[in-house]
Amino acid sequence: MKKVILILAVIAFVAVATASHCFALKEEKTFTLSASIPLAQSISINPYSVDTATGVETPVTGTALGFDPMTFDPENEIWTPDHYFFVDVVTAGGAGTPTTTLTFTQGQNPNGAMGNGLGHKGNVSYTKVVDGIPVEIPTHPKELFKDVSADTILPSELTGGYFRAYLGINTGDSGTPTGGEVFSNGDAAGTYDGTLLISATL
Repeated sequence: MKKVILILAVIAFVAVATASHCFALKEEKTFTLSASIPLAQSISINPYSVDTATGVETPVTGTALGFDPMTFDPENEIWTPDHYFFVDVVTAGGAGTPTTTLTFTQGQNPNGAMGNGLGHKGNVSYTKVVDGIPVEIPTHPKELFKDVSADTILPSELTGGYFRAYLGINTGDSGTPTGGEVFSNGDAAGTYDGTLLISATL
């Protein structure tokens, strides 16, 4: 009889243990993880003048980018400035890279019908600045002012950096774009100018 009771007790224990296992407690939760980066709150288009001899960069106030004084180089018989410019397009207050468009419009040309104006005598270089180092954008080679017409720099071309345009006067070296001209004594005296519209949209 005792054996029967013992056997029944063991069976009962196993049954309880098995039932306990079958009805074990379980809890699950799925968590959503997120982080939000705000869109940039402003776009700045900032010009700088660069001393050709020293490389010193100076912020320019306003929108007048004059290459004066022009100095005559008797060896090469051309007129050149002692500086050039660059213009940075940057954002602040959040993420995002704007699409930038550039257009040059010819202004005064003392040469009149006898020659070309600033559009043929100046150039633009398109670069992406990464960690402070400008790198030429392959899809936008250096070109004359006159050829800058609704040129568009896309965000995809500026991954990891921001847009910078360099503006200079042709010197006749190998870097002068095809069709480019220099200022020489063969040009008429006077002021040559034009406007460069830079538009950035985010």
